[in-house]
Amino acid sequence: PHAAQAGVAPGAGATLATSLDLDLDVEKHRRIASVLGFGSLPSRDSLLAELRAKGVLALAEPAVAKLVGQLEATHVPTAMARDAEGVLAWLAADARCAVYGQLLRKQVALRALQQMARVYTAISVEKAVKLMRVLPAADAELVLARAVKRGLVAASVDAAEGVLRFGGASLDKDAGLRMALSTVFSAVCKAATAAARDAVGADAQTVRKEAARVASLAALSTGAGGEHARMLQRKLVIERRKEELERVARQEENARKAAADLEAAEALEAEKLRLETDAKRRAVERSGRERDEEDNVAKRKLAEVLAEQRKTLLAKSTMKKKVWDIETDVDKLVEMPTNMLVNEQRELVADERAEFEKRLETLRKRADYLERARREAETPLLQAHAEYRLRADRETHERAVRKFVESAQVARVHGLEQRARLGKVAADKVVFEKERLAARQEIHDAACARRDNALREARAERRDERRDVRAQRKENERRFAVEEEKRAEVERVKAEREVARKAAIEAEKQKLVDIEDRKVSAKIELQAQQQADRLAANGPTWADGDDQDDALPDLPIGKSAPAPAPAAPAPSAGGPP
Repeated sequence: PHAAQAGVAPGAGATLATSLDLDLDVEKHRRIASVLGFGSLPSRDSLLAELRAKGVLALAEPAVAKLVGQLEATHVPTAMARDAEGVLAWLAADARCAVYGQLLRKQVALRALQQMARVYTAISVEKAVKLMRVLPAADAELVLARAVKRGLVAASVDAAEGVLRFGGASLDKDAGLRMALSTVFSAVCKAATAAARDAVGADAQTVRKEAARVASLAALSTGAGGEHARMLQRKLVIERRKEELERVARQEENARKAAADLEAAEALEAEKLRLETDAKRRAVERSGRERDEEDNVAKRKLAEVLAEQRKTLLAKSTMKKKVWDIETDVDKLVEMPTNMLVNEQRELVADERAEFEKRLETLRKRADYLERARREAETPLLQAHAEYRLRADRETHERAVRKFVESAQVARVHGLEQRARLGKVAADKVVFEKERLAARQEIHDAACARRDNALREARAERRDERRDVRAQRKENERRFAVEEEKRAEVERVKAEREVARKAAIEAEKQKLVDIEDRKVSAKIELQAQQQADRLAANGPTWADGDDQDDALPDLPIGKSAPAPAPAAPAPSAGGPP
């Protein structure tokens, strides 16, 4: 394709990309010629001439002869493919010729392309494909590319404009030019022969002049062919230079566009980076202002809470220090350091917690005293209620005993009456019992005999089953022993692997524990150092002083209030208060 686009003249010689293909085709044709018995490589014209001379076309089918005439005699490329469609359709329907259908279609398309080269100087690739309509568009484009590549058509393809340009072929490749030159040469030879016949009897000078004139005409025809070939070659060179200049111009234009696009992209990226940087800076400043405002609001709330706690503590305190010695103004407290406010609030909260626990202990003792008094007051009432329940239970029991004795006496009298009434049939009862017992004994003996037989049969069956079960059990035990040995071996191997894996894991865990211990030790030392530095920097609080009686309670900063004294155990219900 690159060779066709560059406009390589097929008649002037193939490029390096196509020379190998052409050599292979020539070698293949030579082998076919030797197989068919030809002395040299035959041409297409010689083969057609031989077919006509031997009368082969007269023996062929009329449709085939018609197709040959259309391909060889028709010089109208616009109608060649259209006229050949009917014949190709008939050949495709014939089973004998169907195998040649695709090859003939390609040959018709190629001949149409060669006729275009005779008629047109340039044609669009799309229109050329339409004129080769015996093939699909893709196959027609493939035939066109191969024809240009192998030099079957004197043409070049301008892929940028989509144009197929004809021309640039040598004399031995351009069939149209060769035919025109042969016609001129034949006419010149005929004229020379006629002039020679007419000049018989003329003098030698006239003959020499006529021969010189014929020679000049022949030289003129030969020079015209060479001049035509040189003009075509120059046209091809001009087209190559034009295409090269257009290619260079397109490359320069593309380079300018790429440079402009790159500069625009860089400027856009720089502007985007600047906007992102400004947005980040404004976000940092805004977050800083918001954090300062939140800190100020939190500090003011802390000052308000601390002022209320101070006022409450001063109202409840009985110390002798004057009120203005302890600051309760919120605006002034806001100006104090935050850590000082926090520490003082912790101390005040600890004091309030201690006071609350004292009040809670007082309430607990009061509830204990009230519970003891309630139990002492309800003890006589509980004793009186228990005595009343005891008397009621005793009376209920006595009534039940009297009722049981009376019913037992009545039942005894009734039983004596029944025994006296039934004593008359005692002898008949004995006889009846003996008869019934004898009958039942016979039934019992028969049932026992049947049972004994069934038991013997069942024992025999169970004995056989036990024998089979023992044999099956022995077989199962043997199989189980074999499987157990295999399982034990697998478990042993697995246990060894597990022990090795656990040992590796324990070693890794021990390494991690050692590393973590070192980190914790370093962290504890760092925290201790920071705590010491913080205590050294802050100093004592306002609650510390020399006057221990008049100062507020001195509580350690950051520690909870002292635990209250353990409460006394609750007294029992009957113990002393």
